[in-house]
Amino acid sequence: MSEARHATPQRDQAESGLPWPVLSIDVETNPTHGNRIFLLGAVRSDDGRAVTLAPRRGTGSDFHRTLDDLARGARFLVGHNLRRHDLPALQAQCSGLELTSLPVLDTLELSAIAFPTNPYHRLIKGYKLLSDSRNDPLKDARITLDLLREELTALRDMHAEDPAWSALLHFLVSSDEPLNALMSHARRTSAPKAANVQETARARFGTLCCTTSLDRLLRDNPGGESSTNLALAYALGWIRVAGGNSVLPIWVHESIGEVRSHVAMLREQACGQSSCAYCERQHNPERQLEAFFQKPSFRSVPAAPDGTSLQRAIVVAGLNRQSLLAVLPTGGGKSICYQLPALVHYWRSGQLTVIVSPLQSLMKDQVDNLLAAGVTCAVTINGLLTPLERRAALDKIRLGDAGIVLVSPEQFRSRTFTDALRMREIATWVFDEAHCLSKWGHDFRTDYLYVSRFIRENLWARPAPVACFTATAKPDVIEDLCGHFSDSLGLQLKQFLGGHERANLSYRVVEARKAEKAQRIAELIQHELRDGGAAVVFCATRKAAAHYAEVLAAAKLPCE
Repeated sequence: MSEARHATPQRDQAESGLPWPVLSIDVETNPTHGNRIFLLGAVRSDDGRAVTLAPRRGTGSDFHRTLDDLARGARFLVGHNLRRHDLPALQAQCSGLELTSLPVLDTLELSAIAFPTNPYHRLIKGYKLLSDSRNDPLKDARITLDLLREELTALRDMHAEDPAWSALLHFLVSSDEPLNALMSHARRTSAPKAANVQETARARFGTLCCTTSLDRLLRDNPGGESSTNLALAYALGWIRVAGGNSVLPIWVHESIGEVRSHVAMLREQACGQSSCAYCERQHNPERQLEAFFQKPSFRSVPAAPDGTSLQRAIVVAGLNRQSLLAVLPTGGGKSICYQLPALVHYWRSGQLTVIVSPLQSLMKDQVDNLLAAGVTCAVTINGLLTPLERRAALDKIRLGDAGIVLVSPEQFRSRTFTDALRMREIATWVFDEAHCLSKWGHDFRTDYLYVSRFIRENLWARPAPVACFTATAKPDVIEDLCGHFSDSLGLQLKQFLGGHERANLSYRVVEARKAEKAQRIAELIQHELRDGGAAVVFCATRKAAAHYAEVLAAAKLPCE
């Protein structure tokens, strides 16, 4: 049995703007009851007939008859997230429906092709993720038709602006009947032949990806296998607009696993051929350092065991996605060791680097320094943000505008933050001031330990490397850090130990009894600063700091 609103299908104002009749459906399901459908809306694009049905267990013949009558003559079945959600629920609960045999056109899938520049933005502004009413599947079915019209318009505009890509895209999706029909309509011609594709692809993407790998992908699939070429269509569609402010939706990577491997092959793996302009430029660490930070070379000190730059070695390990532990002295260029790989990964694959940092002042300094270098894709998440600032930062993470997020470890207990992370692919988990993880460190923080647990329990299905950085770490701290990530995530950290020594600093120990310490400090400062300069006195407590400030002020030394 079923309950129907408009049991006899009503003719609304005819829907138009599509070249063929389609049936758009949307279902509302209850996940707590086996994902059962409790409401269904359907609308025809050509004559406007529409129904809302409430199926009951056993779904009677009137339910099937109404839907099959509505589907008769439609060329495609259309829906938003139809292939992964609505259609499986409909097939499981309402077997035998004729409409389930129609070719499927999923507007969610099409959005990543038609709107490659940040498709998330498109879906959030009016389509499905925001709604002014609840449980109105007929309205959503109509909205899906509106979205399909806009997607078709976008494909026409894409062809007018970039006919070479439009032709290549048409070839790649030609095995999918609905997508082939859309592209044929947008281009007013049939799909190109395989013999013409390789030259077109090389000319169009020669500076955007590795042409050696692109040639191989097209050559190894000359017949146009549907799944392989569809994955390549998503990959190249994103690569065409890559470079910031755009990410492939996470569902693409989860549903079409080849997309991630295609992007990696085309953008992240150097082919080693001097004839490949992309690899010669994009896989050169010095060129990337100059491009992002306007620096001609890496620091020569501290040096790696082979005498080369340790900073460069750490950057290369980060670019190669190795898990690592780096100990670099303060002022040794530690930040660039993780910032440069983060920016390169964001540019190459749209992935997010998460930097766990203990101090809000450190986060602000890093973002300010990045802004000074012209980098605008870094955001912070900490307890000092206003609600509006926090929402803006989370939106940048979710929508792909952020390539780096600096976050305090306590935020991993926040659902809004962790939900935003789940919408992104993670390039690297960076732990700045990593000694905070160790019980032997001087600033142990238990919330640091929770981060690896969160990664393991929530995001380890999409594993990413870990990079730990600190200025000082004794052997027992190093052992503790490596043991923690081995036990919690099964990762072995490659060690880059630059030591704590600074060639431009010298040390001298002066003996002084407690009673004479204050006077001795004053005498030393007066002697050392006789020709000008400044000094810092480190104290163990605030009370001691106030005491020594009074002593130095009494000695006629300006002191705060």
